[in-house]
Amino acid sequence: LFDTPRTLERMAAHCATARQQGAELVVFPEAYIGGYPKGLDFGARIGTRTAEGREDYLRYWRSAITVDGPECATIGGYAAEMKAHLVVGVIERDGTSLYCT
Repeated sequence: LFDTPRTLERMAAHCATARQQGAELVVFPEAYIGGYPKGLDFGARIGTRTAEGREDYLRYWRSAITVDGPECATIGGYAAEMKAHLVVGVIERDGTSLYCT
């Protein structure tokens, strides 16, 4: 969680293994890129948010990606190297909003 470059490195290793096994379709979990913040509430309470929660959200926002950004190009490169299709759940950043894409 909160370490997208490291997640992409781990993904590259999984893709290399899948390529060696001849995979034509590789499926990664929901929110694989950007992470799934299970248990975090970002300090949100009705009408307020804690300073710690704001910092957690900022870290989560920073670990999200922009669709058609450099991380997507990296993922596309993995697929091209493998000559396979990849399905990857990501946390997408659009302005200050985040989406599970």
